[in-house]
Amino acid sequence: MTLRRLTPVFLTTGILILTGCAPSLPSPRLLPARTVRRLRAIRGFEITGELGVVDRQRGFSGSIYWREHGGRSLLIVTAPLGSGGFRLSGHPGHWQLVTSRGRSLPIRHCLRCVLARWFAVPVPIRSLGYWVRGLPDPGIPAHEKRGPAGRLRRLAQEDWQLVYEHYGRVDGLPVPTSLVLRYRSARIHLVVDRWTIWIPARKSARESRDSGSTLAGKVHDG
Repeated sequence: MTLRRLTPVFLTTGILILTGCAPSLPSPRLLPARTVRRLRAIRGFEITGELGVVDRQRGFSGSIYWREHGGRSLLIVTAPLGSGGFRLSGHPGHWQLVTSRGRSLPIRHCLRCVLARWFAVPVPIRSLGYWVRGLPDPGIPAHEKRGPAGRLRRLAQEDWQLVYEHYGRVDGLPVPTSLVLRYRSARIHLVVDRWTIWIPARKSARESRDSGSTLAGKVHDG
């Protein structure tokens, strides 16, 4: 066999080898289905941390306490020297906001419009309840980017852009501990130093149908 006749054979073999060795692009990972189910099944949560808001020439920072449990909400934002904070309690359609000066404001409609006075942006409380758990709001179209472990790293819903900077773990579940939210020119940075979640208790054959819930506390790095 001559060199001229061997060359096409070697070329064909080389192409086959290169094709077989070409690395396939990794597909984006998702959280395990069981983890997603447990995150969605959370009956309530409680977080404490720090909050910073920047919008062009304005700025605001303070501490935050947020509790969601039993269908009711309690959100307390405390600013330095007691100025600019508020206390929000109630449930959709029946909110009560108390300013740092003690003025009480009943809110029946457009809660996000009222919150814009403090946060500089119309914060959607319902969606935020999903976002702080590392979940997109299921009622709104979403664009997601996830990290190697399947956790959300970037999320876009409506006019909001979110960046998840860091996660911790509570009862084996990944929970965000540093989150940046952007809305047009405004930027909100939320840092959570303590997480508490209420999750459905695991049932056994001897347990009653109403098994209550399990309280999981301190957040750990992860």
